[in-house]
Amino acid sequence: MKTISPLKKILYVEDDRFSLLLIAHMLRDKYDIDGAENAETAFEMVLENRYDLILMDIRLGPVGKSGLELVHDIRQLPYYKVVPVIAVTAYAMAGDRENILKNGCDDYVAKPINFKILNSAILNQLKSSTHSSSLLNNDSSY
Repeated sequence: MKTISPLKKILYVEDDRFSLLLIAHMLRDKYDIDGAENAETAFEMVLENRYDLILMDIRLGPVGKSGLELVHDIRQLPYYKVVPVIAVTAYAMAGDRENILKNGCDDYVAKPINFKILNSAILNQLKSSTHSSSLLNNDSSY
């Protein structure tokens, strides 16, 4: 039986287990954090849960979909059309941010991760999405 948490629910998709555990540990007091190490697992998790926000690594290893391909798939689900996705990525060259935002992410945090910047991005996205996602909370379809 699942328990209901008053904390906002976040999915962090990250193929580097150490990074996944570190960020989950840093955010655990403020948010209900789930982690997925690949696109396939992450997509199954979004089908089974209603996340308030997704943190997405863009390069998810040599096998499977990239983070941007996964964002595209997730955005096809009605509930997730308005759920914020923050890219958390090492892609920090000129044009990378714009490309990532153009391809479905709502914000961008470069690695190595500065926790204050990440926390600020999460807070900003959750504030701006509260009204939009509340409109869909009664929609039980995925």
